[in-house]
Amino acid sequence: MRLHQIWVLTIMLGISILIAIYYKMNHSDVFVVTGTVDAEESRLNGRGVLPLNGEWEFYWGQLLEPADFNSEVRVSSYMMVPGSWRKDIYGQKYPEYGCATYRIILTNVHSGVTYGIKKQSIRIASNIYVNGKLLIQNGAVSDSISGENMGNMPEAAYFQADTDKLEIIIQVSSHKIFGGGIAEAVYFGKQQEITSFGARNIVRDMLPIAFSFGVAAVYLIIVLVSPGYYKKEKASVFFPMGAASLALINGTLGERIIKYILPGISAEGLLNLESVLICMGILSIVMAVYHLDRKFISTLCRNIVILTQGLVCYPLCGFACGNAGNPDGIHHY
Repeated sequence: MRLHQIWVLTIMLGISILIAIYYKMNHSDVFVVTGTVDAEESRLNGRGVLPLNGEWEFYWGQLLEPADFNSEVRVSSYMMVPGSWRKDIYGQKYPEYGCATYRIILTNVHSGVTYGIKKQSIRIASNIYVNGKLLIQNGAVSDSISGENMGNMPEAAYFQADTDKLEIIIQVSSHKIFGGGIAEAVYFGKQQEITSFGARNIVRDMLPIAFSFGVAAVYLIIVLVSPGYYKKEKASVFFPMGAASLALINGTLGERIIKYILPGISAEGLLNLESVLICMGILSIVMAVYHLDRKFISTLCRNIVILTQGLVCYPLCGFACGNAGNPDGIHHY
């Protein structure tokens, strides 16, 4: 088996493991039933941090605030979280673009204890209220595209419970990106548990990045130190490019590690950067396969891919770079 075939299999295995981990993290047990979750009962399973997965109250086309629930508000429907708002638990479909309010009630919370709530990905702007207080604001939610600012960044907030019951309200709007909603789990736990959870997430996200960059570095070294290797295996130069693209793509997901490198990047700039990196990854794969065996990809097909990906990348790359150093962009963490 050739060296490049071994690396291809290794990269494919790594991607498969990442997909499995991501799916497991965002598709765990359901705890929220018809808008209510018993925090104490859920902790009997030994969970330090509770993913608030399940059936949230869902109010389509409305950005309801805590005061709105002081009076009788009829529950419109229930939406499964995490996931997009395309379809509720009854099968009712909703538009790709718009705004909505999610709400749950946590019971058996210990009064006087400092808790935390952590969001991962809520598309594409959100406000999170806990017992009437605005704790997290990512971007600017709006019922129209003109008033919306994108702001989908991981964030945690801490508060002291003053009753044995908590009301969590999340306003969400997505007029610029299709498939809005609470895309990844929202987590609840004690302050130390949430802090430790965030630190573990950063380490978890760093591992595939380090692995991908390691693959890129090793293969690049092989190409540089082996005379004539590039001429013999022209696909070899594109494997490190693909691995590096994969590493950077991982940096735009999860805890958004790349924001530590580009602290001033806006949410919209980050989204465009992710698209550019995906285009680079596609180009690397196409070029590698083209040089491995032209039976799979013809010269015409290769040229079409290069042209289309270039047309997509060019404007996005300029916008992403422009937002990377702009602390007054649409939104920054």
